[in-house]
Amino acid sequence: MDVQRHLALLPATAINSEPPWYETWRSVKQQPIVHLMGDHGLARKLVFERMYHGLCANQEPKPKFKEASDWPMKRDWVVETLEEAFQELSGNTALSLHERTQAYQRLGQIYGFKNKRKERIWVLEQAVDLKKQEYGPDHQMLAHELGVLGNLHAQLGQFNEGLAY
Repeated sequence: MDVQRHLALLPATAINSEPPWYETWRSVKQQPIVHLMGDHGLARKLVFERMYHGLCANQEPKPKFKEASDWPMKRDWVVETLEEAFQELSGNTALSLHERTQAYQRLGQIYGFKNKRKERIWVLEQAVDLKKQEYGPDHQMLAHELGVLGNLHAQLGQFNEGLAY
């Protein structure tokens, strides 16, 4: 049997993107697949639902949803959809503290990607507050967000506020 005729080695990005996808989507490494590893089911559902409707609409002679049917060329709608999902998740008090913290962290990543430093500071402060409730005020699990908050304040020239972290 001629194995080479029946098998093909694909790059890892042929079936998945490198996480996190929002760091590679506008780079030289732009990838055709969205990687939502670890994201809440609601966020994934909203993105893939919109993607599916866009792809279906693209099959019509006159697409109705142009903004959702030009994947992978324009991806801003993915960020908008995720932002809406994580805003909803972060305010959902029926979720665990951990799930809400993750939603605030993801919002922080999205705001960082969009260069919205003040919004990023606010959501990371919310994540810290939830982590304090979950782990206590001096736990090591707060270190990452506190470091990011200190750096963000420094970038804004708010050195006294940054020192508090």
